[in-house]
Amino acid sequence: MPDRPDELPISDPDLVEVLVSPIRQEIVDAAAGLGPFSASELAKVLGRRPDSLYYHLRRLEEAGLLKHIETRETSGRPEVIYALPARYVRLDLKSPRINKGGVISKMVGAMLRLTSRQYTKAVDDEEAQLTGQLRNCYAARTTGWLEDDDVALMNHLIDEMNELLSRGRRRRTGRLHALTLALVPIKSEEEEDEDDDSGGQDAEPENPRRARPLRR
Repeated sequence: MPDRPDELPISDPDLVEVLVSPIRQEIVDAAAGLGPFSASELAKVLGRRPDSLYYHLRRLEEAGLLKHIETRETSGRPEVIYALPARYVRLDLKSPRINKGGVISKMVGAMLRLTSRQYTKAVDDEEAQLTGQLRNCYAARTTGWLEDDDVALMNHLIDEMNELLSRGRRRRTGRLHALTLALVPIKSEEEEDEDDDSGGQDAEPENPRRARPLRR
């Protein structure tokens, strides 16, 4: 197939809406590691029936998130071969219009539902390792106060994990894994109370260290 661009940044909220479906997220994730694939090949990777995928493959193709690159002749009916339009599909989070209608929150909700479903299935697998250096099935939630340097370190580690998975996609050995991350700033009760008291008006901050002068 012809060379593809490295990335396809998505800024259209209508395209993000297509990915609100957990199964379509699963398809796009798997497609990044498979390269060109048929519905039957994808079904084996996802552990689903091919006929459960056809509708979603068509929706992704109509949205431009998958491309029909060729038709493969088989002993049965011809197989459509799909591929991502770029090596990686990502959200353009810098776009001011991407979260129209709260679509990113919907997508994250779908992502978490997919992760819950996959974890529930994996934890009972005989190959699941819940402890030790080869632990491959893990879930946790923790909170803590982070300074700016800590947040920068967290993002560096997240980038390293994503790069590790990207190398695995190119290598395509071992076993397919999924990693879901959500780093969220949480308002304290005092901050929530301040927002309620301000009534939507700009207010003088109580802590002068939090006030930032306007730059001209």
